Amino acid sequence: MSREKSIYFARLAEQGERYEDMIRYMKEVVKVSIIALKKETIAIRIKTGSKTKIGCCPKNIGIDFSVN
Repeated sequence: MSREKSIYFARLAEQGERYEDMIRYMKEVVKVSIIALKKETIAIRIKTGSKTKIGCCPKNIGIDFSVN
């Protein structure tokens, strides 16, 4: 399921006070976002040809999963 659909269904679940379903959809959002971030990181590494050009501490990269 796409990130947008998961967010949409999470919002619907929240409105219907189906919090277990909302949690399930938000976990899917996080999973899809992490996969996309990993793919982007790999693409950057391939493009630059070096891990060191990205930075020595990838854990410092902030991720905002806020839902507007």
